[in-house]
Amino acid sequence: MLRHVSLLLCLFLWLNAKAETAGNWSQTLQKVTRAVVTIRVDAVRAFDTATNSTTQATGFVIDAERGLILTNRHVVQSGPVRAEALFSNREEVELKPVYRDPVHDFGIFRYRPQDLQFMKPEALSLRPDLARVGRDIRVVGNDAGEQLSILAGTLARLDRGAPYYGRGRYNDFNTFYYQSASGVSGGSSGSPVVDINGHVLALNAGGNRSAASSFFLPLDRVVSAVRWIQQDRSVPRGTLQTTFEYKPYDEVRRLGLRPEMEAQLRKVNHGVGLLVVNQVLPAGPADGILHAGDILLKGWVGQQDPSWLRRFDELEALLDAHVNETVKLMIERKGQPLTVELNIGDLHAITPDEYIEFGEAIVHDLSYQQARHFNRPVNGVYVAYPGYVFANAGLPSGAVILSVNNRAINTLNDMEYALSELADGQQASLQFITLHEVKRTRISVFRMDRRWFERQRCKRNDRRGVWDCQKLAPGPVAVAPIPVPVSLVKYKDKRAARLASSVVYVKNNIPYHVDGLQEVHYVGSGLIVDAENGLVVVDRNTVPAAMSDIRLVFAGVAEIPARVLFIHPIHNFAILQYQPELLGDVALKSASLKKTELAAGDDVWLVGTRGDQNLLVEKQTIASIDPLAFSVPQVPVFRESNIDVISLNNAPVTQGGVLTNEAGDVLALWASFSYGEGAELKQYDWGIPIELIQQYLEQWQCCKQFSVRSLEVEWAALSLSQARQLGLGNDWLRKFQNTDRKRQVLAVSRLVAGSDASRQFKEGDLLVAINGNIVRSFRDVELKSQTQTVKVTIVRGGQEIDLELATQELGGIGTARAIQWAGAMIQNPHRALAAQRGIKPESVYVSFVWWGSPASRYGLGAVYRIVEFEGERITNLDDFKLAIRKNASKTFIQLKVLDLIDRESVITLKPDLHYWPSREIWQQDGEWNSRLIN
Repeated sequence: MLRHVSLLLCLFLWLNAKAETAGNWSQTLQKVTRAVVTIRVDAVRAFDTATNSTTQATGFVIDAERGLILTNRHVVQSGPVRAEALFSNREEVELKPVYRDPVHDFGIFRYRPQDLQFMKPEALSLRPDLARVGRDIRVVGNDAGEQLSILAGTLARLDRGAPYYGRGRYNDFNTFYYQSASGVSGGSSGSPVVDINGHVLALNAGGNRSAASSFFLPLDRVVSAVRWIQQDRSVPRGTLQTTFEYKPYDEVRRLGLRPEMEAQLRKVNHGVGLLVVNQVLPAGPADGILHAGDILLKGWVGQQDPSWLRRFDELEALLDAHVNETVKLMIERKGQPLTVELNIGDLHAITPDEYIEFGEAIVHDLSYQQARHFNRPVNGVYVAYPGYVFANAGLPSGAVILSVNNRAINTLNDMEYALSELADGQQASLQFITLHEVKRTRISVFRMDRRWFERQRCKRNDRRGVWDCQKLAPGPVAVAPIPVPVSLVKYKDKRAARLASSVVYVKNNIPYHVDGLQEVHYVGSGLIVDAENGLVVVDRNTVPAAMSDIRLVFAGVAEIPARVLFIHPIHNFAILQYQPELLGDVALKSASLKKTELAAGDDVWLVGTRGDQNLLVEKQTIASIDPLAFSVPQVPVFRESNIDVISLNNAPVTQGGVLTNEAGDVLALWASFSYGEGAELKQYDWGIPIELIQQYLEQWQCCKQFSVRSLEVEWAALSLSQARQLGLGNDWLRKFQNTDRKRQVLAVSRLVAGSDASRQFKEGDLLVAINGNIVRSFRDVELKSQTQTVKVTIVRGGQEIDLELATQELGGIGTARAIQWAGAMIQNPHRALAAQRGIKPESVYVSFVWWGSPASRYGLGAVYRIVEFEGERITNLDDFKLAIRKNASKTFIQLKVLDLIDRESVITLKPDLHYWPSREIWQQDGEWNSRLIN
């Protein structure tokens, strides 16, 4: 009986203790959650190990009076950021970064406490001394995007190594991490790890999803840094530019630890191992003094008594307290005791706090973080983002620039001076290494950009919480290139020999994603069609937009600029113009163009350009001449229509070219066509009959202008039997048979929104005549539609109908103007929207959004159309520019937007004129310009 009473009493006490513990946790978490915030952060520029991004994380108040919030270093970021904190009652405050540790994964934001009107959070206390194995903890934060999540766990290890996130990325080192099986996920970075009393034991910093493990940063260095910040003083951080790792005694013994020293250490060391040198950075304070495998024992400065350095926190406390002083270290190396002296360096001095931005590239001094990955001294200039200017030269993100024009580049000042000597468009050689081939010095050539993008040098200002920027020097005035002597390649084949003086290699780089373009680098070949005036015809898969930097390469020797003179709005070709005088006396010739009606089975010669810019010639047989019928791409972009193209049997791979007759007369342009299959863009080569191109060359030679009129209809070619089923009568059936040409009838397949045809035609209408003349082909329609109005005869449901239609005049240059606003590229809607999605050319269109921008943060995505700006209707880019200026002082802007299927939504967006100023890009007299709007 007594035994049963005893068991019941134990059960009662256990249940009572469990209920009391649950109650304590409930009370604790109520207090903790008031201090925990969701952090929305935009990394506005790529910098060091991070890219520009838009993300969210967690932080918590550690000083309510000063408004200090603790979170991770990878949240505060080493580069420029914009951030906001959202408290549990949904109050939002702006955050300013005040500290990010050079090594460890913690950073501190500041907010203005007076900005909180409806709650006063209590600061959480930092208690690293309370961390114990087996202690129950809770991780309180923004887990997997949830506003607030509480995850339970138990501290399992206090001496885990820092997690490794990959080479070239941010990695913590020279510290222990705690481990727990609490399974945190994205968004919980920066969460407090608390005990039942609400004390913060550690900072959540990472995890391993495959093992459901969470990694927490100890708070020793955090507590030290907070004390300095609360005193409004700089945080001292010392370094030997050496990475240590913690090894257990069995491993240290194999490295040479003497038995008598191990016995002595085991009496005073509460751990199971020692710190061992893992990596010494070249040219650092320890280079040539410490070696990999050295065992660290004691350290002291001046006349201090030597102290044991058994743990990372003991070593770092010593270094941080004596920056720029000399430290003595007692070590063992292969069983021999040694004492060495080293100068303690300043960690902040080798952590970059400036960057140069030019040509969309971001460069800064190489950081200690990345120098460890390269295993090189902390000098050189690091490419955080290659942007437009370096991507064109083949430099990847993460490269280190060693020299520019044979001038050594050791610092950012060296880089600024090298750039100051370069005019817009001027080329410069550079040497660099990459993260994946650190021993290989590579050489490239880049071209300076002073036209498309901002040029400035920016420095971190922790007082203001932003990076202050100053414009770079304007640089020298660009000079005309000196003509280069060029001799043309002599080919044995008579067609290649004839065309060697007419075929050029085309390189095109597009600075901005406009008109739905996804790529920015294009190559192909062009054909000189007017050597006297410098006219070159090329396909639109090489020059898809007028907003381009085009270079023509002649005989693989001379390279000169060209501009877009004409881009056909419907068909896959463009006409470029270069200045012939830049080539000196090179014997270039206009290609001989010969209008010929080709048919399947005809022999032609393909003269194409290879990757090495030489010509290849191959006799081919025309397989077929058929209409193209591409599906609509997911993102509206130029798509060829209303054309019959030439197919060959097993054509070789080329970068463009021409089809000729036996004598070398050009019969067709061998062009690359881009087309969409769902979200994927593909390309294929077909021939464009030269007759189509000749029409516009004749316009230029006659009147120095181009004119394109269109019915704005996409046609489908139907067989006579199909047309008969759609109501084509016998009279028309006989007329369409009275010819040797293709027996087909054109039917309305798609109507371009906003055109007169879209108001009068219906899909499925059969087109039989224009101005009383029968039409049988795309070319017939095109030639007969070059007047302001036309009379058309259609068959609809078996009934013959006569209509008078206004044709539409189309521009021959495409998008010639755009505006950058809030990190979005804004333009007038391009024709593909009207042709492919039935969207009238009204409002303005978002063609691209940069990561880390307000547009990215607040959901203003690409393919949206902005129809209202602060309640005012937007019909075109002029309206939009006026609205920007009118509302420049407003904190938030309300936009009404439509997607591709006209779904309406409202977006409130907070512009950022500091990092994302409004800029207009436009073409005038064939030249591109840019300027700030505000």
